Amino acid sequence: MKKRIIAGMICVLMLVSVLLPGMLAETLRYGAESSQVNQAQSRLAQLGYYKDKVDGKFGYSTYVAVKAFQAKNGLKADGIIGEVTNLVLFSADAISNTGTKPGVTLYQRIAHGSEGPAVKTVQGLLRNQGYYTDDVEGKFGYATYLAVVRYQFDKGLKVDGVVGPQTWNFLTAGVVLPTPVVTATPKPTPFVPGPTLRLQLNSTGNLVRQLQQKLKDLGYKVGDVDGKFGYITYLAVREFQKNNGLKVDGIVGPDTWNKMFGAAPNPAPTPTPTPVVLPTDSPAPTEPKPLRLQLNDKGAQVGQLQTRLFNLGYLKNNVIDSIFGYETYLAVRAFQKNNGLKVDGIVGPDAWTKLFDASALPAVTPKPSAPPASSPTPTAAPSPTEFRLQYEDKGTDVGKLQTRLAALGYMRADQVDSTFGYGTYEAVKAFQKVNGLQADGIVGPKTWEKLFAASALPKPTATPKP
Repeated sequence: MKKRIIAGMICVLMLVSVLLPGMLAETLRYGAESSQVNQAQSRLAQLGYYKDKVDGKFGYSTYVAVKAFQAKNGLKADGIIGEVTNLVLFSADAISNTGTKPGVTLYQRIAHGSEGPAVKTVQGLLRNQGYYTDDVEGKFGYATYLAVVRYQFDKGLKVDGVVGPQTWNFLTAGVVLPTPVVTATPKPTPFVPGPTLRLQLNSTGNLVRQLQQKLKDLGYKVGDVDGKFGYITYLAVREFQKNNGLKVDGIVGPDTWNKMFGAAPNPAPTPTPTPVVLPTDSPAPTEPKPLRLQLNDKGAQVGQLQTRLFNLGYLKNNVIDSIFGYETYLAVRAFQKNNGLKVDGIVGPDAWTKLFDASALPAVTPKPSAPPASSPTPTAAPSPTEFRLQYEDKGTDVGKLQTRLAALGYMRADQVDSTFGYGTYEAVKAFQKVNGLQADGIVGPKTWEKLFAASALPKPTATPKP
């Protein structure tokens, strides 16, 4: 009998281990952490429901924002982003927190390695049209990638295996969204504290979470709204009590609670900026160092450089990070070439002066034309000989490398640490082998350019045996 019970428990555990990951991949809910959560937070923020940090972590504030969005748009208000909520959220008909329709939608970018309701929607729509034959489980694997590529080719779209704005709009064009059901929002019954209420350091629970959210709404610094009464919450309570004429002890009893959730609690005061007092005797100025910005430099000047290059059309917006990386180097070379300067990828006084001058020429997108019969094969712009990422290197470029490898399935997302370790070395070798490059585990210009090209092949997945 004992053996049968043990065998039964093992079977249950095996069944849960098989079904649970698939169930979690179908929805985004409290505790999830992914790029799809990041996109949902951005969209909710655009619609006015989400006021917290966009960090890709599905915490309590994201849960509250999702429920508010669902209630406003006539959906089941459960705080979980499934297929229906996801479709409405990213549609042009999504109703904002103020009751309007902004008309401008944030699109989803779904690629190899993505998981969630958006992936499930893509798989379902591709399957309905005969492009996808595997299980609709919400995980963007190699089979989904191939189906997207075939769909893009047939529809005359950019063929890159990534569901971007154009592919997403094509796929979801014929999907009928549910009609919002306008219902009266029930007023929540306010919590009435009893004489024994006492929230203090190390208390936990939903009342602590409500307390933290209220303090945060009033402008007091409480850190994370996590339901844990820590030292930061203690200091915030003391500051609230001081500003509202209460006993300052850092303990929330009935008086503090009623004042905080009453009609007119005093918010955190806006700090008065301290005036800057200039010294009467200025020190003698020192000779400034000659301006020189180049690969791997960091700082505010690099950020100004990137912003100006972006405004002139030479740099993508997501590269403005105050770090002079490879993309910035190529943008500088393009600017120098277009403006008749020495093309070396280094920003000296001449390049800097020209860059911020009104006569600086922006990037020009050439109009497509038929090539001449004997046009020579164009050569790629020369890459810096010093660009080389290898074992034990660290920095932002290593982080970008790992992020891209993870998106293509060669690494796990939790391995992205901006340090070129053995796992990164093996991932680079695998990528090079699949993409026909020299498999030496060293990232030079060729590997880097192939890695970020639309033609980069993701890691093949083993075909399940029937």
